[in-house]
Amino acid sequence: MQATVTILGGLEITVEFTACRAEPDVGLMSDYFEDWSIVEIAGRPLRKKESADWIYKRLSKRDESAIEEAIYAAMDDAKNDYYAAMDDAKNDYFDEPDYY
Repeated sequence: MQATVTILGGLEITVEFTACRAEPDVGLMSDYFEDWSIVEIAGRPLRKKESADWIYKRLSKRDESAIEEAIYAAMDDAKNDYYAAMDDAKNDYFDEPDYY
């Protein structure tokens, strides 16, 4: 999955991350993410062998929090889209047939 966020006072980046489902049986009660990395800077994808290390070195705690918030928002949007699609499918399935 991907999320776009503004950091460092106005630089827009896109991060790619792995979304993980909650695992109550092992004590993880809510969805979480792992392994985020920068894949676009100012709307331009990173090229092969291009590094975003210069951004990683400059990230403040506030920037890291903004990235985490954007990731969780993207996960929530994806979950809401999924449930909306399931509701539409259920409603289509259970609609009364028109006998007019």
